Amino acid sequence: MAETFVAKGALHRKYSWKRQIYYGLLEVIRLLRRQPEEKVVFLAIEPH
Repeated sequence: MAETFVAKGALHRKYSWKRQIYYGLLEVIRLLRRQPEEKVVFLAIEPH
């Protein structure tokens, strides 16, 4: 769970309010369509 927090923090620092608006709109659309919540996957790429 800590890795998810770090990943979301990194994305927030890079995209700030644009990311919040985008994901907020996706959430509203999902609720209006009564779709189940989607799973989110974060992929970390690290050098050897």
